[in-house]
Amino acid sequence: MAPSSDYSSASGELWGLPLMPSTIEVELLLPNGIYLTLEAARELTLHNLKDMVWKQALRYPLYNELMEQGSYIFVGVTQDAECEEFYNEKRRLCDLHLFQPILRLVESEGNVQEKLLKNEIRQAIGMSVDEFDRISSQEVDDFRRNISTFCKSVIDKRLECTDALALIKYRYPPCMESAPTLPPHTKSKLLINRSWLVVRLWDKKSLQHTKLSIKVSYNATPSEVLTEALKKFSRLHKDIYPEKVRNISLKELESAGMYTLKVCGLNEYIVGNFPICQYRYIRQCVNRGINPDLMVVPTRDIIKNITSNVQYLQPQIAKCKPVTPNESLKLISRDILFRLHVISAAYVNTKEQDHTYIYVNLYHGSSPLCEPQKTSGMLCPPKWNEWLEFDIALCDMPRSIKLCISICALRKKKDKDEHWPLAWANIPLYDYLGCLLQGKVTLHLWPSSHLVEGSVHPLGVSGSNPCMDSPSVEVEFEDYGVEVLYPVDITSINCNLPVKSGQANGVDKSDNTKIDFTDINSNLDISSFSQIRDIISRDPLYEMSDDEKDLMWNNRKWCLQIPESLSKLLQSVKWENRHEVSQIYTLLRYWQILPPEIALELLDSKYPDPNVRAFATKCLQQTLSDDELLKYLLQLVLALKFEPYLLSPLAKYLLSKAMVNHQVCHYLFWHLKSEMHNKKVTLKFGLLLETLCRSCGSYLSDLTNQTEMLDKLVNLNTILKKEETLMCKMFRDHLAKPDFKELFENNTNPINPSQRLGELLSDLSEVKLSAKRPFVLKWRNDDPLASYFQPRWGILFKNGDDLRQDMLTLQIFKVMDDIWQRDGLDLCMTPYKCISMGYEIGMIEIVEKAETIMSIQKKGGVVGSLQLKSGMLHQWLRDKNPIELQYDSAVTNFTKSCAGYCVATFILGIGDRHNDNIMIKENGQLFHIDFGHFLNHKKKKYGIRRERVPFVLTDDFLKVICRGGNDAQNTVEFANFQDLCCKAYLSIRSHSKLILNLLSMMLGAEIPELSSFDDLEYVRQTLAVQQSESHANRRFRECMSDAHSGRWTTRVDWVCHAVKQGILKT
Repeated sequence: MAPSSDYSSASGELWGLPLMPSTIEVELLLPNGIYLTLEAARELTLHNLKDMVWKQALRYPLYNELMEQGSYIFVGVTQDAECEEFYNEKRRLCDLHLFQPILRLVESEGNVQEKLLKNEIRQAIGMSVDEFDRISSQEVDDFRRNISTFCKSVIDKRLECTDALALIKYRYPPCMESAPTLPPHTKSKLLINRSWLVVRLWDKKSLQHTKLSIKVSYNATPSEVLTEALKKFSRLHKDIYPEKVRNISLKELESAGMYTLKVCGLNEYIVGNFPICQYRYIRQCVNRGINPDLMVVPTRDIIKNITSNVQYLQPQIAKCKPVTPNESLKLISRDILFRLHVISAAYVNTKEQDHTYIYVNLYHGSSPLCEPQKTSGMLCPPKWNEWLEFDIALCDMPRSIKLCISICALRKKKDKDEHWPLAWANIPLYDYLGCLLQGKVTLHLWPSSHLVEGSVHPLGVSGSNPCMDSPSVEVEFEDYGVEVLYPVDITSINCNLPVKSGQANGVDKSDNTKIDFTDINSNLDISSFSQIRDIISRDPLYEMSDDEKDLMWNNRKWCLQIPESLSKLLQSVKWENRHEVSQIYTLLRYWQILPPEIALELLDSKYPDPNVRAFATKCLQQTLSDDELLKYLLQLVLALKFEPYLLSPLAKYLLSKAMVNHQVCHYLFWHLKSEMHNKKVTLKFGLLLETLCRSCGSYLSDLTNQTEMLDKLVNLNTILKKEETLMCKMFRDHLAKPDFKELFENNTNPINPSQRLGELLSDLSEVKLSAKRPFVLKWRNDDPLASYFQPRWGILFKNGDDLRQDMLTLQIFKVMDDIWQRDGLDLCMTPYKCISMGYEIGMIEIVEKAETIMSIQKKGGVVGSLQLKSGMLHQWLRDKNPIELQYDSAVTNFTKSCAGYCVATFILGIGDRHNDNIMIKENGQLFHIDFGHFLNHKKKKYGIRRERVPFVLTDDFLKVICRGGNDAQNTVEFANFQDLCCKAYLSIRSHSKLILNLLSMMLGAEIPELSSFDDLEYVRQTLAVQQSESHANRRFRECMSDAHSGRWTTRVDWVCHAVKQGILKT
């Protein structure tokens, strides 16, 4: 049974009340039996409440029976019917989420440290970890026991390193580029200064924040930059810097570690021994043509705010020996076929006249292993009592085989019978220990939303529905009298294959391991080799024919020499043939380590085999940098859904990374937490969250505060959605309350953990007038130099929109930008941050000094709003950049960013591109926002598609690109813009496998507009994956021509949007 996934903390401060009244009557039961009723403020802390109770208790009998206040704790019933002990007396009444304002004082008992930790974890993840103890599952207990031992070893190893810089790297990991090699456009920027990098340094010690510039080589290390900086500062401020600092050598500086370089305005540090141009901030500055701004900070000032002695407190699990299966029977005769006894079903919701039947098949990933079977149709309540036999031998069933079962309804009609699935489930036939299921089992199914005739859902998660009231099927697996264990070693799978234990990935040449190549062509002809190369080059969604699969398998010896062929070779394996399975297992031991972009594909749902997934994880461990891990973390968390068991190499890999990199820890927490409402993964993700919370030390308090902050925003938003007037006043009044200010100030920014939120600027915060009432929240940046660089932080909070689609789109934009940067194209993209934090809840980064195209056009009055004047955008950019050099830079930025977003929105089929969803920064960078429609799911009105161009390219944009010119189509600037778009398009097309893999891996997220492989077909078409490069280039130019010639349709759409917005405001 899985724990409940209901979000009690988000349902209100009291049952049925999003926010408590300003004062409330609290009923209290004292240990001496006295019952009190007190009137208390909603913001009252438990400590102050206890003081009030003791003052009142003086007036009642039996006061002398009470012990000291510190001997007691408050206990109450929360909204999810849990009796919770409140050990943290700093918590306020409004943050307890009580069912009713009734509390009891009791003596504290047991392990207080463990209970305090459990309470914090409960606040952070939204469920009680005691539910894991109540689950009678050996797999859950073994997982918690094994993962605890693993995590403790990782943390102990990290704590062995007492270096101050190592501690800074953990808490503030530096943002790095993947390689020190500079792309061509970055090199060309450096050539202006003869390959010297000019760094502007600020001195924190001086009262007036002295700044100076130094020239360093672009290959200089941070220590070399510090040495030059300290020498120059010490000459200017002899009274501040001692003589030993003025004369310090590079070697002494590196060993002492007294000073660290900090990015001005951010909690980002330049630490490590890498070339200075490999740090992302430095490289971005070079690409933008500006000098990097760094601050020299004493290292001791940084580490004094970092908790170093993080200990892993292991959960208290019942002491018992882990279960190991009896090795009574490892292989069964080839003659025995798999059979399933379907007995009956319950809780089936059908009409009396409808028949129900069971539809079953055996799958490996998304591929069926045999022909499906189904029972006869019966009226409710159905009792079939039928045996179904499948055409697969028991000994040939692969380790990752799963039973895909569904209850289907049949309604008989005169012309044609109507079928539809009611519920489904996917059950692994081998448990986590490798034992085959036997005996009677009741399977609780998931409700079906796939209206496909007689279908199962192989892409769904594995496991039964934890809800006992869901549709269920009673089945019986054949009982063999002894445990049937899947072979652990390769030799047991196929006795004809003698294999010794070799070294994986770098096999000892003296190893006598033999691979059966008897069916392989000894000579590979040029034609076959060319055909194999062609198959390997195909995109991940390409369906291989049987002949192509045979060609790949029969030439697997040669595939071993082409590492990137592994995914196609795995698709060629007949997983219902144990001989071929043993062969691929042996090949995997010899396979070269794959780059991360290729290894990622092997974690998709198509590749369920544990050995394959373990190999893919090993590749990531050896090749994926922390920054690349953050880039792909969204897909890796979703890949956990495809793991059939709780403990997996991927789960251990992600947790181990989170324990040595604070940013990975932060984002892993929120990616897991955002899916906790989904009961299909509540147990798995809840266990991972418990482990993560136990390992993050004092940062757990920050995560708890962020969660409480989110709950308060949800509750406040629930109230303001019902208000029509005075919303902003009510909003700001609530933000000024003590409980809000306590959580909202001096907290980590949930969107970016390297930012610290300072004072909440209530006067700049507001409620937007759209239906979901999003909140704009602004904070002061407390960095010493914030006023020079980034004085404020801004967040847009949304409740009611699924931000996972926005998060995915922005991630793909970021991947595209990295591809362009590597290929020498700087398209000035603005991939702002966005994070989903729960069911239709999330936050979006606000880009400062930017306006929507619509707000700029409105400045031209009715003429501008109705698209009758196309020069408003150009004029606005001119006004913001009055100096000619600034204007030239702004036009360049606009042209590049417009090209980038034209290509990106075209490839992903981004819809709803009206002028309120496109913004521009004062420096000319254009960017898109609000990605509620993608993959060509564009809005329709009266059955007519509103957007009829491949991407937005209006007269306003062309006016800026051509520097105010009128005949844009015949200008050199427009021709250069088209060439830039084509280069950008072909650059992404050359990495089409990565883009399709990232989208394909998100199918398990159940995003409405990304629910099947059919949705990805649009991206295959836009990238022209089955065409030549010249054909793809020609087709894209045709799309550019359509966008240019059809710009009048965009203008009409924008006018309609402006009219609609005007009507709403009146």
